[in-house]
Amino acid sequence: MLFTDMIDEVLPEVPGCPDEMAVRAFRRTCEEFMRRTQIQTEVRLFAIEPSASVALSTASAPVTDILKVTCNNETLAVLARTDPRLADLGADEYALVWDGRLLMCHPHQTSAVELIATLVTAPGPAATSIDDHYWWLYGTCLSHGARGRLLAQPEKPWSNPAAAAYELGEFERLLAEHAMKAGSTRQHDARRIRVRST
Repeated sequence: MLFTDMIDEVLPEVPGCPDEMAVRAFRRTCEEFMRRTQIQTEVRLFAIEPSASVALSTASAPVTDILKVTCNNETLAVLARTDPRLADLGADEYALVWDGRLLMCHPHQTSAVELIATLVTAPGPAATSIDDHYWWLYGTCLSHGARGRLLAQPEKPWSNPAAAAYELGEFERLLAEHAMKAGSTRQHDARRIRVRST
């Protein structure tokens, strides 16, 4: 569903709002919705070469979280660069480190590490649409969010703080419901640091 096709859901409530601004409100609302609910996921198979890292995000679909990474059917830990556990790795251990953009092994491995990752993605600045089934399932929530963003803008002809509060409240309520449903169907696996095979 193109963002340009969604704006008819909000324009009647924001008279005078330019189409481009309404499109931007929908894109930002969709990004927030996907990031917070973790509903839009993608499974990728890739390898991290020795002394290298892998960029997971694209301009149209940034990766906002990593739900699971496996290597040889073993679930691995994904740590931040500042995680204190990195300093405590044993001689036979390594961890995956993700800084929000790049994924790498710490310490670097001497051979390629093949991984399967389940990633949370969201529409980025270059995105022009979302999948039709997301609009069908979550369009009401997304419309509330986009309307709320626009109505909350100060000093605009369409500004309406009271209506914005209602729309954003409905967005938050529906988002919480969808996030709960998504979380209840998602498998949560214990993650642990990978022990190197000898």
